[in-house]
Amino acid sequence: MATFSRGRKQKLKVGQSLKTKIPKNTQERFPIRVLRLVATHWIAALISLVAAFFAIGASIWQIFVGPDLDISEAGAILPFAAPIKVTNQSAIFSLRDANVRCGVEKVVWSGGGGISGISFVFSQPKITIAPGESGNYQCRIANVRSDTLESADIFVQLEYYTLLWHRVSAATEFNWFPGASPPRWVKGAFPSQMKD
Repeated sequence: MATFSRGRKQKLKVGQSLKTKIPKNTQERFPIRVLRLVATHWIAALISLVAAFFAIGASIWQIFVGPDLDISEAGAILPFAAPIKVTNQSAIFSLRDANVRCGVEKVVWSGGGGISGISFVFSQPKITIAPGESGNYQCRIANVRSDTLESADIFVQLEYYTLLWHRVSAATEFNWFPGASPPRWVKGAFPSQMKD
């Protein structure tokens, strides 16, 4: 027949709860526990730190990345009415209150006419371009037909806000190439020759 030892009972007073003492070696302070965790999982901590720096750097780059400007329409009857396509290259931030500045290096048309060394900010609605989206503008510098425009060298900039910062993009150069078939605007320096 098995016997059981009841042992000593702890007498409790009214309102007193049973307390279990925790060994001192398990009562570590919070910073020590964190350091111990990092020490045992340093690879995961290092990866997390690198990922955090990468995310911060990517966000900063997204703020300061500039828009892309292009004139893709060929064969326009009125070259200066061709739409200037502005693409927001940021994947996070919008371009707010965006408008274009149009600068003229030199424009020459038949009959001895032309203009040079001036810039314009045309009165056209300011728009907000969402991340990855595009908006169209015009630089109506002159109402000259394509068959009378002999040469044109212009510069276009975008003025806009990103978050609270007012910014102006770097100037993008466009040249009119009357020898192309059909005549068109060319982004960048004037080419010596162009194939369709």
